[in-house]
Amino acid sequence: MHCFMAILVSGLSIGGHEPWVGLPLTRAAQAAGHKVIATSRNPSRTPDLVAEIESKEGKWVQLDVDSRGCGNVTTDLESSSEHIDVMAVLPHIRQRKSGAIINMSSGTSLDGIPAMGVYAGAKAGMNALTKILAKEVTPFNIRTLTVILGTFNTNIPNSVVSCETPPLEDYKGTLTKLVQVLLVSGNIKPKSDKDKAVQAVFQVVADEGIGEGKQIEKLLPLGSGMTPHLKGVLDYLGNAVDVSGSVTNSVDVAK
Repeated sequence: MHCFMAILVSGLSIGGHEPWVGLPLTRAAQAAGHKVIATSRNPSRTPDLVAEIESKEGKWVQLDVDSRGCGNVTTDLESSSEHIDVMAVLPHIRQRKSGAIINMSSGTSLDGIPAMGVYAGAKAGMNALTKILAKEVTPFNIRTLTVILGTFNTNIPNSVVSCETPPLEDYKGTLTKLVQVLLVSGNIKPKSDKDKAVQAVFQVVADEGIGEGKQIEKLLPLGSGMTPHLKGVLDYLGNAVDVSGSVTNSVDVAK
């Protein structure tokens, strides 16, 4: 029997600058008969979306707590629990003994790309948090899924801006500078289709179509560009085992 879900679409809001995941995912879930709570930081900017939602008996509510995809510029020691709290929804699905936590990550978090340290570091931290969360919520029949996204045919490549601080001459002619220039230029030709990605995420979450039988999986790479990224990570870790294995095992307490 088909199970209908209540789905919260957050982080990638339906009214964001490039709502290529949030909005299509909302529409896909709604079309399949699921109830959707979709967040928008500024509904007044998207009157057409407001009309679309209200025409389908949608209602607006005030959301006081939302762990959204924002940039928080502060040091670790200056961060408060309010800044890093991710538990607004978890107590409710834990009590219900069912649910799913889906986090959208990036291929940059896997092997690192020069000039993208802050972004990649944030995504890598989220990956680690989700791994730990998976172990903590499994007893409550809650699944987690980290979606590792490659480059897709969105407007994001045209929205990249360089840092306002003067560039360091030390990096002139280096790979880091070349990557920075490429990213800011917007001359990136993505191979992957954003609409297919959204459908893949929804079907894996809903356990249907291409995602049927994959409910136990915790990692979903999307985009053909992810294959070399993943192979690079495997080679990196495998090399550490092969080259440093004897050193790794040489520091145990003497028996």
